[in-house]
Amino acid sequence: MLSYIRDNCVRSLFVDSKCDACMVNCPHEALQFTDGEVNIDSESCRECGLCVTICEQGALVDDTYIFYYPTLKKGQKGYSCMSVEIMENIRRIPCLGMLDETEFITHVLEHGPDIQLWAGNCHDCQWNVGIELLEKRIQQVQKIAEQIDLQVNIQLDYLYTQTLDAGNESKLNRRDLLFKGFKWFENQSKKEASKKVDEFVEQVKTVEDLWVDEKHKSANEADKNDLHFHMQKKVTRRRYEFLERLKSIGVDVQEPISGLSTSKAIDSTCDACEVCIHACPTGALHGAEKDKYYKITFSPNYCLSCTVCIDVCPKGAMNEGDVLKTTLYTSPLKTCNKCKTNFVPKESSQDMCMTCHNKHHLIASL
Repeated sequence: MLSYIRDNCVRSLFVDSKCDACMVNCPHEALQFTDGEVNIDSESCRECGLCVTICEQGALVDDTYIFYYPTLKKGQKGYSCMSVEIMENIRRIPCLGMLDETEFITHVLEHGPDIQLWAGNCHDCQWNVGIELLEKRIQQVQKIAEQIDLQVNIQLDYLYTQTLDAGNESKLNRRDLLFKGFKWFENQSKKEASKKVDEFVEQVKTVEDLWVDEKHKSANEADKNDLHFHMQKKVTRRRYEFLERLKSIGVDVQEPISGLSTSKAIDSTCDACEVCIHACPTGALHGAEKDKYYKITFSPNYCLSCTVCIDVCPKGAMNEGDVLKTTLYTSPLKTCNKCKTNFVPKESSQDMCMTCHNKHHLIASL
């Protein structure tokens, strides 16, 4: 059953957030933001699972989701959606839009560079937003693969052998599709089928335990550029697992990987209030003083493109950038002549920090 975790939802956590990815992409308009949280219309929801993969923050989860992602077995050639007729050695899922970058990279590492996808008549399908998501993710994966020198060959073919009927199969809910998609269970003993599911559940638990262990590490024990620090800031299991996959093949995940997130830029109206830094749910933004300068730096590999930093900026200084940069803002520091602390001046003639400046004017007005 689809459920909602409010503490993971940036739209609920930040009043200025405009995140609406799950609602915009829901093919059944079953998600609405009311009373400070996302509400699920159980009558409209078909449990297609697209929102689960769309939400980068992990606010939408499904306790039966693992049944759509059994481990790809040796000999299986690729993936198809449910609208394509059952083919031998093909992994079938409700919609190919459910595949993400982690799934593609995992396939390459375990089964080789060739990934074959078979889709049905996507334009007539009730889940037609899925093909748009798939195309974007294919572009994203190819961009990432090029940067880390990983060979990936994704072939997408359309098969119309089983066109969806708008009045019948296109309205099947996920429970019906689950029965249909796992027809291969009929050709195996119940004991063997149960064993396969148990094996996959154990794999999920292993990843979950590792993820939870990392989240409970003390932030004081890890450098802010380390993956453990970002776990404290609630990097999702999905991104954590993806970065771990890359680390396993020798990729330095501290180096920016283009394609994982949108670039960021800060203009000259920034006053170093650090609201964006404190609001970032994954710790992708950092502020620090160094060599008499104050800098705001960006770790794109941990950015989930939630746009909270843009939405909460009181000056409107944070925006999406055209070029991937790790240093977004640099300003010379001055020392306050009252409290002797360093501060970022708004004007070159400013000699007091804003705290002392406001106190001075308050006292003068009495």
